[in-house]
Amino acid sequence: MTNRQPSWPVAVFAHNEARNIIACLDSLQSAAATPCECHVLANACADETEALVREYSASHPNVHLVSIALGDKANAWNVFVHEVAPRNAMHYFFIDGDVRAAPGSLDAMAQALAHHPQANG
Repeated sequence: MTNRQPSWPVAVFAHNEARNIIACLDSLQSAAATPCECHVLANACADETEALVREYSASHPNVHLVSIALGDKANAWNVFVHEVAPRNAMHYFFIDGDVRAAPGSLDAMAQALAHHPQANG
């Protein structure tokens, strides 16, 4: 039996982030010991964001595009929480598509939350 760490679900909020989305997704590949499940919530993108995520996901099976017609971050948040997020995960992470995660940052955050279950991050 392997002692594999769980794969953390990550909501990546993206509205017209073609300039930044690949750097964000690349950073998430090293943010946890086990590749996290990245759900890119592309809300009303009018640039190449969705095409870039589709192309990226072809070689990164842990990246999933969720295309949303309404350009509203609160709606994208609700789509993730109520329709996309796996129900059995202990932690969920949220990041904007123009941000980069530091290597090991999701593991560190998950560990801190495990030691302090009353905390919210």
